[in-house]
Amino acid sequence: MTSVQRLARRVAAPPLVRHYGTTLRSQPLRRLWVAALASEAGDWAAVLALTLLVYRQTHSPLAAAAVTAVTVLPQLGIGQLMSTLADRYEHRRVMAAADITQAAAFLLVALVPLPAAAVLAAAFLSGCAAPAFKAARSAALPQLAGQRYDGALMVFNSTTQLCVLGGFSIGGALLAVLHPAGVLALNAATFGLSAALVSSLPPTSSGATQHSVRGLLRAAARALWGDRWVRYPVLVVNLSVFGPMAAETLVIPYTTREGHGAAVAGLLAAAPGLTALVTAIVLPQRRTDTATVRMVLAALGAVTTVAAVLLLLRPPLAVAAVAFCVYGVAGVMTVPLVGVVGRRLPATVRATAFSIIQGMLVGASAAAALLSGALAQLTTPAAALGCMALLSVGAVAALAPPLLRLREG
Repeated sequence: MTSVQRLARRVAAPPLVRHYGTTLRSQPLRRLWVAALASEAGDWAAVLALTLLVYRQTHSPLAAAAVTAVTVLPQLGIGQLMSTLADRYEHRRVMAAADITQAAAFLLVALVPLPAAAVLAAAFLSGCAAPAFKAARSAALPQLAGQRYDGALMVFNSTTQLCVLGGFSIGGALLAVLHPAGVLALNAATFGLSAALVSSLPPTSSGATQHSVRGLLRAAARALWGDRWVRYPVLVVNLSVFGPMAAETLVIPYTTREGHGAAVAGLLAAAPGLTALVTAIVLPQRRTDTATVRMVLAALGAVTTVAAVLLLLRPPLAVAAVAFCVYGVAGVMTVPLVGVVGRRLPATVRATAFSIIQGMLVGASAAAALLSGALAQLTTPAAALGCMALLSVGAVAALAPPLLRLREG
């Protein structure tokens, strides 16, 4: 087949489109996908609603950034303990219980007028359930997908990006006509739907012989640190989040400072999701692990540099939106690294190991959220976005040498 014929084939049937067709032909994967589509879209709209709710009460960028921080902070420590449940019990039961807990937390905020501190506490409660769900889904996906794992992983990641796009866009539109409580009530309903769907999945479990929390955590930590093909991809996934997380965290203070409303904030927040979807469509199919690492490193280096240059100029909103779009490319480009990690992790500790990875990502994200909020408080949201973009560039540059030394064999 000539290069022209290969190009024509990719244009006519992009890899992501084929992955969707293959993945969604499986009833269990289809149910899990619909559950993800429902709950994640509502969840992103709820993040926007919670941020607006707190910002209206406090008029503080730091308090608004705290919404993101308290949502993800439970995944540090508490999250790892909760995620060991996914290696000890059936994955579907763990996912359903987590969905019900999150539905209850959002419904509480929707129905009861609460001060900002109580809203943050409810967001924290919801965040406590999220790690167990994500770990159980990450562990169940290879078993449900089998040989289709790489394609299914790309499908679920692109769905997440679609949910970011739809959640922020729809959330911004809803907030223009509804009180934030109404958006939160809708999100609670999406979690109820997700719980019903995941409860109907075939039973899957890790088959772990070690059922103590401490034993699972130790075994998972050894699996993560002992293989450099796991260690370095995990580091690059976690240490490239500073700029993108700042953009997500400061979107409300930034657009408010620039004189724009919630609808514009929703569109700007959704921009990375749009470019992530486009990137996923054209992303090459599975390569060798060495080629995957080099591709991801080159892409992250390019997009973080572009974003930093644009944001440091403190441009008007239309130009800043380009930097937000570029961050979407960075997000989807790390997915192949997750595939490398998922294939190499032992099944007996896969859920717990993924929870540790998620905890690391959350730690970096929470630090980025709080640091960007503090910088915005001391300077301006626009200046904070530029500084955080520089941190992303530095992190990628620091990780380049060990990543380039990786060789298969």
